[in-house]
Amino acid sequence: MKLPPIEDNPAMQTTLQRSLERRGVQVLTCGDGARALSLWQASLPDAVLLDLSLPGRVGLLVLGDARAVGLVSLGESQVQPEAIEVVAYLPKQRDLPHHAQ
Repeated sequence: MKLPPIEDNPAMQTTLQRSLERRGVQVLTCGDGARALSLWQASLPDAVLLDLSLPGRVGLLVLGDARAVGLVSLGESQVQPEAIEVVAYLPKQRDLPHHAQ
C-alpha cells in the first residue's frame, strides 16, 4: 500500500511516517499544499492523509484540485468523483514531539 501523509509539521510527519512504515506501508511525505498534487499524481497512492492547513495551498483546495484532474474516484464504480466526500476527519494531537522519538 502507498500512502502519502501530506503534513507540514515535521514532528507529525515523522510520527506518521514511522508508524505507517512499521505496518508495511510505503510512505511518500510532502510538507506543503503546492507540491501535494504533483506528488499525488506521480505516486498514485492507495489513500492520502491530507492536512487541512498547509502552506502553499490549503488541504481542501488540494482535494478539489485532485478531483478536478480525476485523481479522486472509487475505482470502476459508477460514483462520480464530485460526489465523493472526505472519508474521515481525524483531529490531531498538537503536542506530539515526545511521540516522534
